[in-house]
Amino acid sequence: MRVIDHVPQWWFLFEEDGAFFLDRNYNHSFVGYDFMIQLNPEEVAQYRARGREFINWLAEDIQNSAPILKVRQEG
Repeated sequence: MRVIDHVPQWWFLFEEDGAFFLDRNYNHSFVGYDFMIQLNPEEVAQYRARGREFINWLAEDIQNSAPILKVRQEG
């Protein structure tokens, strides 16, 4: 696995055997955790078309759609 790109203290983009993985540190109030996802073919296409802009958007979208955040907003 090799690092393709990163933004320090925010996210890393890895590639292994043609597969791409986004690793990000997420924080919700007092809860923080690392989470890695494999990009699906559509996300890989978006990354190839838009580059870092897309990864920034995806990392933020995951942060905002995290289940722990939804529970907090509903409560």
